[in-house]
Amino acid sequence: TDFIIIIPSPIVVCKLHKGDFVELYYFTNKGLHNAELSMHSANDEALALLQMGDGLHSFIPLMAAQAKGTITADEDLSWEEFAEAAH
Repeated sequence: TDFIIIIPSPIVVCKLHKGDFVELYYFTNKGLHNAELSMHSANDEALALLQMGDGLHSFIPLMAAQAKGTITADEDLSWEEFAEAAH
């Protein structure tokens, strides 16, 4: 039987390796689909300039910046999305 293994975005994989918290959204069908699209559209070395909460500016990887605006908080996931992330 053939099947495709879908891997979360490199930012998520990095967070997992470091043992950091990762929102369940990244493991929903929508989150995995967005990760697949961003892998094809972003240069690994591209950076974005963001203003942080303390007012300072910081360069972060473009893929991380793109992901920040599209994440659904864990408490806002539907039961269906929660089930997708859990499997």
